[in-house]
Amino acid sequence: MLRLPAALLAIASLACAGDLPLQTALGGTAGKEDGAGLGKFSNFAVEVEGASGMKAYLFVPDGAAAGRKYPLLFVLHGNGDKGENRHRNLSRVSTKEFPVFVVGVQYQKDTVFNSACWPQEVCWSAFDWLREKALKEHPIDRDQVYCQGFSMGGGYCGMYSMHLWKKDPAKFPFRALFFSSGTAFTSDRAAFPDVPHIGMVGEKETAVMGVVNVVKDTRQWANALWRWGIPVQYHEIPGMEHQVNPQCHSIIRESMAIFGSPRDCPGPFEADAIGEAGSMLRRGKWKEGLEALSAIADAKLKSRVTDARKKAEAWAASELRQLDAAVADAAKRKSADPEALIRMKAIAEAFPEQAKTYSKKLETHAASHAEELKRREEFLAARAQESKDAAAARAECERLSKIANSPTAKAAAYRLTWWGDASGK
Repeated sequence: MLRLPAALLAIASLACAGDLPLQTALGGTAGKEDGAGLGKFSNFAVEVEGASGMKAYLFVPDGAAAGRKYPLLFVLHGNGDKGENRHRNLSRVSTKEFPVFVVGVQYQKDTVFNSACWPQEVCWSAFDWLREKALKEHPIDRDQVYCQGFSMGGGYCGMYSMHLWKKDPAKFPFRALFFSSGTAFTSDRAAFPDVPHIGMVGEKETAVMGVVNVVKDTRQWANALWRWGIPVQYHEIPGMEHQVNPQCHSIIRESMAIFGSPRDCPGPFEADAIGEAGSMLRRGKWKEGLEALSAIADAKLKSRVTDARKKAEAWAASELRQLDAAVADAAKRKSADPEALIRMKAIAEAFPEQAKTYSKKLETHAASHAEELKRREEFLAARAQESKDAAAARAECERLSKIANSPTAKAAAYRLTWWGDASGK
């Protein structure tokens, strides 16, 4: 199972409620990507009316085991970008430990800046065709399909997703949307799909071709979505220019792991009662998933139900151990890890048998984290107050930012660094 870094536990603890914190700030890990992007690449013509000459790209990862299903990442290139190169870049989201299928398409007719694209209606049909082709021909989990766009591709990612959402929200195909240095915005809140929107932008990319201030635009986009209650997350990558670097790959990979976790709980499922329970477990609705398993009365499914429950319980036991260690380590450092504690309590509630040995530890952790949990609530309250009383919200963030050895203080301090965009000034 992919082990998530402690910094990402904040996302995991909130993912069940469909609420991703805008205050993530960084996320991911920089550095070498050993074992990333290993697999087979191929390209083929798009078979859609009006799309003559349009090419599609497919990456099939090494390490995909028989009998399991995997995530699919749909990649859209930037203005003047070579779709094949962008597809290869994003294929590095896939690793031996976490295989991901990746598809891409050259929707712009030439690799020259501002060259013509195929008409939107042709693009949408081509994108639909490619997505369905991948789903039919490869072991892909329909609940784990994602769309990502870079620069102008971020705009196309947004427009395409809005098109699909307007067409039929119930059949919306994407679990989450990733925007790399480009977004799509409209003042119509109802146009945005109610799925997580993850934005990534380079600290150094203030302008593209001297026209677009990418950092400012992405911040304003993220704040607007957050105010509307749309799940959104913003990552500003230190030192990065207009590109998609290893840290971006890491953010996408870790986000996928969270949205699909627990990965081993249980394996691939068909569209039956077991599948519904498995989907709940994968999405973090552990209590509901276990209840759904218990409600299955079909004797023919008994062994599958037992196997699914065992996998769920084994995952819970492992996760509780790691979270307990993370919280204890924070306490030793005279700090706190409130997100890990919140996640630990949620798992303990859903898996009481596995949590028996942690009852006293949970009490100890709660006592040691009481102040930090209170600060966390105060920070979230300040965030909610921003649109109503910006001065008071800013004053509260300034107060919280001065507290020593506090994760909340770091979040508040970061929030203050781009208050101008946050307050609309």
